[in-house]
Amino acid sequence: LAAHECGHLIRMYSVPLESRLMPVTTPQHRRRAIYDSALGIERLSQLGMPDVAIVDMIGFLHQSIVRQVTNFPADFRIERWLREEYPGLQEFQSPALRRQHEEQLKTVKPEVKELTPKRMFNATNVMNAAYGRYMARLIEDRGLFSPYRRTQFAEQGRALADEIWDSEDRGYYSDVAEAQGWAELLGVSGWFEWRRLDEVQDVRLA
Repeated sequence: LAAHECGHLIRMYSVPLESRLMPVTTPQHRRRAIYDSALGIERLSQLGMPDVAIVDMIGFLHQSIVRQVTNFPADFRIERWLREEYPGLQEFQSPALRRQHEEQLKTVKPEVKELTPKRMFNATNVMNAAYGRYMARLIEDRGLFSPYRRTQFAEQGRALADEIWDSEDRGYYSDVAEAQGWAELLGVSGWFEWRRLDEVQDVRLA
């Protein structure tokens, strides 16, 4: 984990100050996420979930998805960099990736689908499928993608992962561009915005 986070820092500080962008969320972005999830929120209310619990859950999901979409493209490239440049970390890397995969599988369960607004459920699981596909190739373990092969998320997840695997790594420029592309594809681009690192004040970092 420490090596991975160092990768994020190296990538960000390898570009000029004006290109060091951070994803942030504001009340306006939260309202947009609520608007986009309105049907799912209405269904939760009909199921008897208290309003306070719904608000808390939507807020948590909003932040989680923004964090996921703005980090995963970079995460993929960092893990590949670590595997290729620091082979001594492999004994720690592979188990860590498998543990994260196991945690992600919990989000595809029917009971989670029942309680999650559709756009949020789909976005999370497409990204998790992409993670499974990419890491399966990275550590040569096909089992990481197998749980997604017969789901509705397989095709998009495979496409997102393979695009990053096959494309040139332009460092932090790639991270921002790919994260924005994912957000637009998944319908969550209005849930956050990018600001220069030195301009981030009084907003919530994603």
